Amino acid sequence: VHSHPAARWASPRRAAYRAVMQPSSPSPLVERVRLAGAALELTPAHIIGLLVLASCGCAGLVALWWTARAEPAVHIAPLVGATPSASEQSAAPQPPVVVVHVSGAVASEGVQELAMGSRVVDAIDAAGGPRRTARTDQLNLARTLQDGEQIHLPDATELRSAPGTAGGDGTPGAAAHAGGNRVNLNRASDDELEALPGVGPVLASRIIAHRESAGGFSAVEDLLQIDGIGEKTFAQLRDHVTV
Repeated sequence: VHSHPAARWASPRRAAYRAVMQPSSPSPLVERVRLAGAALELTPAHIIGLLVLASCGCAGLVALWWTARAEPAVHIAPLVGATPSASEQSAAPQPPVVVVHVSGAVASEGVQELAMGSRVVDAIDAAGGPRRTARTDQLNLARTLQDGEQIHLPDATELRSAPGTAGGDGTPGAAAHAGGNRVNLNRASDDELEALPGVGPVLASRIIAHRESAGGFSAVEDLLQIDGIGEKTFAQLRDHVTV
């Protein structure tokens, strides 16, 4: 015998479904949950499990929100050894330098820029080093450079033909003075200076010491600044020296 359609509608499952789908019914929340579970054929254990999972999900979302809210801003420190920018490089103080002109028996003559406190040997090295025929013994390689000076490294051929070299009698400077040539105060050696009239070993060493401390002679009259050279001695030297 088939049951009447109204009887099927009145079954417990249909009644629970109608109770959930019709919110106008003023049943409490727990009753709604129970009826929904009955409509979905859920047992009380299933309903409790779903409630626990929902509670855990809500708690997890709240924890994530709180962690993101409380996390401090990350400060990215500059990398150690990073290459400075062009503006930082231009703002950085530059070390002091000296600019000198290196000429003569070197690999590459020209103007060289070196650190303050560099020596004559550093200037020669910066110019490519001495050539094979260079006479480095004619320079004080340990002398401190002065800004704007010229370092001339002679070679053997230049010394043989230059004023102040040994004459036919073997006396340094004899040929130079006989021919009327002058000794360069900025290049002359001890022997060349001692060959000058009125100059002995002591005065020659004073001339070289003054040349090194002052960065060279700018005029012949600078000889008057040296102890031991007065007007009389200077008058004897004036026509025999140059700078």
